[in-house]
Amino acid sequence: MMGRIFDEHIADYAKILSQFESNDKSKLGIIYIEDITDKQFWQKIATKHEVKLYSENGSTITGKSKLLQICNQNQLIAIDSDFDYLCPNYRDESILFHNNSSFILQTYTHGRENITYSPECLHRILENKFQLYLENHYNPILDIFNELSKIWFEPYCKLLFLLNNKYHQISHDDWINTIKFSNQECQDIALKQDFSSYKDRISKFHNQLNQCTQNQNDFLKFCNELEQKNFTNHTVWAFIRCHDFENKFVEPLIKEIIKSRQSKELGDIDSQYSKNEIGNRKSEIINYFKEVNHIKTILHHYFYDTYFDVAKNSNIFLAKIIQDYQYIIQ
Repeated sequence: MMGRIFDEHIADYAKILSQFESNDKSKLGIIYIEDITDKQFWQKIATKHEVKLYSENGSTITGKSKLLQICNQNQLIAIDSDFDYLCPNYRDESILFHNNSSFILQTYTHGRENITYSPECLHRILENKFQLYLENHYNPILDIFNELSKIWFEPYCKLLFLLNNKYHQISHDDWINTIKFSNQECQDIALKQDFSSYKDRISKFHNQLNQCTQNQNDFLKFCNELEQKNFTNHTVWAFIRCHDFENKFVEPLIKEIIKSRQSKELGDIDSQYSKNEIGNRKSEIINYFKEVNHIKTILHHYFYDTYFDVAKNSNIFLAKIIQDYQYIIQ
């Protein structure tokens, strides 16, 4: 009898407990996150909950695996989708991920970095920063990531299909090591939008994947499922492993573009100012463009302070996260 009564009221108990554990009693409860560096992102979205790390027996627990085990209607979690969203058979955690999806806020991209450093956000910051005297700097970043997505699309579909079917001969690390830029490729792409040598190299890996993709009917079905998850030849950038997306693609491309802008600004000084002014003007430009060394910090603050209010409506992934949250709190 007591067991039945407890079962009937366990949901109410969990809700009261979550509110009790929250430091802010005005909040609806707690949403647990997998890493403290994710807090600002999720708190910006989950405004009516307290966002914090999960603790058990006095110890703080980070990472996704434990959170997937403890989430329920009164103990929500907010996590990176990783490959669990695109590849439901990828690993054991993927099954928990899909079974508990009603209690999860997820990024729908590989991770939060894919949203905070999205091409649209990068485009806007290049329109508003990293230019001093000249206002006619070319801003190619949207075109670059659009072209990269097209180059990556077919081979990445095949790789994800293989990962979903637990094919272990080719790993995701192999993929990242293949698609990361050489220094020359990065310069060619950033400054001249020349993808020719890069395409040739990726095509060789694509051929290798083709030989491993046997069942075409299953593959086409999987591709249709990917499309339903907004994985298209324009959005592949959103599904590149998040820390690699930030460190191996966003940062090197932006740095090349900004260094080019500095050179253009310095070159223009010689023809526009008298000799006694040139030295001061060039020092001013060099000091201004030292910000390039803090590009990740600048992009981070720009996203939260300026771009978020635009992105919550225009970014398909962020809009979907916010829609999920609104559904949860209603």
